[in-house]
Amino acid sequence: MDSANSIVNDFITKLTEIVEVNLTNPQFGVSMLAKEMGMSRSNLHRKVYLITKLSVSQFINHVRLKSAMEILRHTSYTVSDVAHQVGFSNTSYFIKCFHEYYGFTPGEVGNREEDERNALHLQTNKKRLKIVLFSIVTVVVLAIVFFIVFKPFKGLNKTIAILPARIEVPDTRDSTTIDGIIQNVIQNLLLVEDIKKVVPWHCVLQYKYSYKQASVIASEIKVNYLVKPTFRLIDGKTYLSFTLIEELKDKLIDTYNCEIDLNDVTTVDSKISKKIADQINAQITPAEEIKIDKPITTNNKALKYYMEGIEQINLWR
Repeated sequence: MDSANSIVNDFITKLTEIVEVNLTNPQFGVSMLAKEMGMSRSNLHRKVYLITKLSVSQFINHVRLKSAMEILRHTSYTVSDVAHQVGFSNTSYFIKCFHEYYGFTPGEVGNREEDERNALHLQTNKKRLKIVLFSIVTVVVLAIVFFIVFKPFKGLNKTIAILPARIEVPDTRDSTTIDGIIQNVIQNLLLVEDIKKVVPWHCVLQYKYSYKQASVIASEIKVNYLVKPTFRLIDGKTYLSFTLIEELKDKLIDTYNCEIDLNDVTTVDSKISKKIADQINAQITPAEEIKIDKPITTNNKALKYYMEGIEQINLWR
């Protein structure tokens, strides 16, 4: 048993060290880590998930965020400087990930530590008070656990909404194409019987420029899963990134980056649809997969005209 634990610890330590060596490289991801480890992507994902219950991209993100916390605690660098030091090319995205992981923003680190030091000075040594507080906390925790385990969730219903993509590129002329891809993904997911609810495009348009928290949006439109797409440009290549969030825990489940060739988007929605279905454990039947894989047209120019037409229809709704 000790030998097995040692092997696991050595594996995680090596992964962490490799990520830390490449910390400043925003392009360092799953493929590069797998190459450094001498493993295939699938084997690396399987082993990391077995040990940590995290995807490889989540594991890399967590290493970056832990390093960011150490830098923030012991230096006076700005949040933007720290973001770039730990491999986040986008400061806003770094702040979002940091807040989701720690529950507070990077700018609050110094204040929170000061608050924690003050709280330590205010602690009481009264034994009776400790016993009472411990008893109350125990009762509350047991009540919460009982409620979660036995009452509401015999299985999380697969209800999902995909928000309009946030555009993070200077040239927004392709936003119609990106919106069209998202709409096609929604239509594909509507074909999957195992997904009980997919919110229509015209119902999520109101959140196109919204900064509401994911849990608030999911609660308003009554879904358990929320997908937040982002269109960005990295090293001259265009990507659609999808962040999947579980409403119940307001927790980021996974992120998925899909490289987009804007000169040929006829099949990209099929790939994205199946990936999202897989992320929420929705079963796609062979018949449904055939329908999802069938493109609206194989002519990219015709597809873009179709998307522009759909956009005009949506404007009049």
